[in-house]
Amino acid sequence: MKVSPGSQVEAFAGPIENDQNLKTTIMGGRFIHTFLQPVTMPINPYIFIGLGYAVSEIKTPIHSYSSVTQTEIANMLGYSTGIGLEAKVIEKISLLVEASNITLYNAHGPNLGGISINFGLNFRFGGED
Repeated sequence: MKVSPGSQVEAFAGPIENDQNLKTTIMGGRFIHTFLQPVTMPINPYIFIGLGYAVSEIKTPIHSYSSVTQTEIANMLGYSTGIGLEAKVIEKISLLVEASNITLYNAHGPNLGGISINFGLNFRFGGED
């Protein structure tokens, strides 16, 4: 949802699977501010900040050399901050690349976090206003 010509709020949800023993589902929202460039320059840099909630399923071995695992569920609140570039390909389609720092707080165990690099393709419905 556009807030102003250079700012918008968006919602997100999706899975993150680092390995077979850690599966995380995230949902939340973020505020994006775009530094709009002249029309002759099709690349717009942006910054963002987000808040979210995550549920992680963590499998750990019961014993050191055991193939049997136990599963723990962790509910976490977190935030992310980052930067990105969006390049307009045609009127309604653009490519993007972004880097973010994500931190998820776990009250009953280790916090999760790290750097995320994302590549994407955006399609805009409606007009450019």
